[in-house]
Amino acid sequence: MKYSLVFLLLSFLPAIHCLQAQQARQSRPASQAFQMITIPNTLTEPKERAIYLVEHYWDNFDFQDTSYIDKPETLEQALVDYLDLARYVPSDTMATSVTALMTQAERNGSLFRHLASLMEKYLYTPESALKNEELFIPVLRSVIRSPQMSEVDKIRPSHLLELVLKNRIGSTASDFQYISIEGQSGHLHGLESDYTLLLFYDPDCHDCQALIRQLSASFLIHRLSRDNRLKIVALYPNEDIEAWKAYGPLIPEEWINAYDSHQSILNEEIYDLKATPLLYLLDKEKKVLLKDATFQQIEDYLREAPQRQTSGA
Repeated sequence: MKYSLVFLLLSFLPAIHCLQAQQARQSRPASQAFQMITIPNTLTEPKERAIYLVEHYWDNFDFQDTSYIDKPETLEQALVDYLDLARYVPSDTMATSVTALMTQAERNGSLFRHLASLMEKYLYTPESALKNEELFIPVLRSVIRSPQMSEVDKIRPSHLLELVLKNRIGSTASDFQYISIEGQSGHLHGLESDYTLLLFYDPDCHDCQALIRQLSASFLIHRLSRDNRLKIVALYPNEDIEAWKAYGPLIPEEWINAYDSHQSILNEEIYDLKATPLLYLLDKEKKVLLKDATFQQIEDYLREAPQRQTSGA
C-alpha cells in the first residue's frame, strides 16, 4: 500500500495507473479490499495531491461493513497508510480529516470502537513510529462525545485527553521542584538558558541508557551545554532514591541530575509519563518546542535554530 501511495502523490505515469487497476482487480471480494480513490490529474503539485488524498481517502470505504473488523490486513493497513500522510499535509488539514473520519465511523458502533482502538495503538503507543498526540486529541474528543460509547467507556478516554492536553507544543511546560544529586534544590522555571532539554529517565531502562549515551556523544549538544546555551535536566520521577544515587556516575557532570522530591510529576500527573525515556525541548521562556522527541529530532532542531532565528520563523 505504501508503494502505491507514494506513486499516487508523485507520479502520473500510465504504467502506475495500470498497476493500481491491477491491484483493484484482486481475487478477493470487493468488500475485503480497500478501494483507493483516484486523484484528479489536474492536481500536479505533490502537496495539493496529498491534501486531496487526505480529504477524500475514505470516500470509497463502506462504514456499515463490520466485516472490516475481522480483516486487519485491510482496515489496519489502510489506516496506517492514511496516518503516514500526516508528514505531507498541514497539521490542521490532517486533524480535520481525522475528525471527519471518526464522525463517519460513528454510524457503526462496532467499527467506531474498533477504529478508536487502532487510533490509540498508532497515535499514542510509545513504540509506534506514527505516534502523534495532536492527532490523537480529535480522536479522544470524538470518543468522549459519541453516543456510541457508554459513560463507563468514556472514563479512560477522558483521562487520556487530560494527559495529552498537558505540555503541548507551544504551551508553557509545567514547573516542578527538584533536588539535584549534589543536594541542591531548584525548579524548572528557575533555569536560565536559551534552551532546556528535559529528560525523564529510569535507571533500569535500557533505552534510557542508550539515549543518555547518544546525548553525551553529541558534539552539538555538548557545545551548547558548554556555552551555557542549553541546560540538560535528567530527571528521575520515581521513589527509589538509592537506585537514583547509584546511577549518578553515569549521568554527565555538566547535566543537572535531578530527583522529583515532591513526587508531583507522578502523583499529580503534571507530565504524561507513559514511558521512559521521554524528551522535551524548551525555549528560553520554558515553552515547549518539541514533545516526546527523538534524539535526532532534538539535534536537528538545535542545528537548524540559527537559520530559523535569521528567517524569523
